[in-house]
Amino acid sequence: MKVYLRVVCAAISIFLVCAMADAQIMRPFLGEPNYSAPDKLTPRYGIRYNARGYDKAKAKKVTKTARWLERHDMESIVPEFQDYANQMALESQIPEWIDSAWDVIKEKWTSCGGTYADAARRFNLRSLYVKVEPVPFYVPEWKLYAAGMTDGHIIRAVNVWADVEKGTNWLRKFSDLMEWEIGNALMLSSSIKWDGTIKGEIGNKSPCGK
Repeated sequence: MKVYLRVVCAAISIFLVCAMADAQIMRPFLGEPNYSAPDKLTPRYGIRYNARGYDKAKAKKVTKTARWLERHDMESIVPEFQDYANQMALESQIPEWIDSAWDVIKEKWTSCGGTYADAARRFNLRSLYVKVEPVPFYVPEWKLYAAGMTDGHIIRAVNVWADVEKGTNWLRKFSDLMEWEIGNALMLSSSIKWDGTIKGEIGNKSPCGK
């Protein structure tokens, strides 16, 4: 039974619950994805990812979304959104965020020593596959939308987004989501017991509390 529950829970490790299933109309801040975009590898660790076209300049879409945010009384996040969207448009930025996320998480685990450090050293980065998502996606098992999730190997993370309908002026950023979900992937590959809840995820926290 424990093994079965771990397999089920591993498939829905989630960061950032966004809304109930029937409560959202999602707007892709950077436009529609290119599902025919090829897979690529990050330069330092060879992590496979698919940017789905979000590593290309989308100046018109960024301008339109900025104006849309202003019309929805979200002027406060417009400069941050524009800066982040322009960074993402650099071809080298998404893979750098992925590699850097691993650096951050690995340092937290190795600094704990013992089994945590061993888990980080054993983790096979080539087993990861990162997919950039246009908007938060529905997770039927939990009946909610999520900005990021992992099953321990596949990581899905939204590019940049904010819950405007709820007036939330907090940008969900791909780089932050990557740290959280790589931490969760490492958790699922280690001896840490996950209780199957969002609150119980390790995310970008230190496994030993340092």
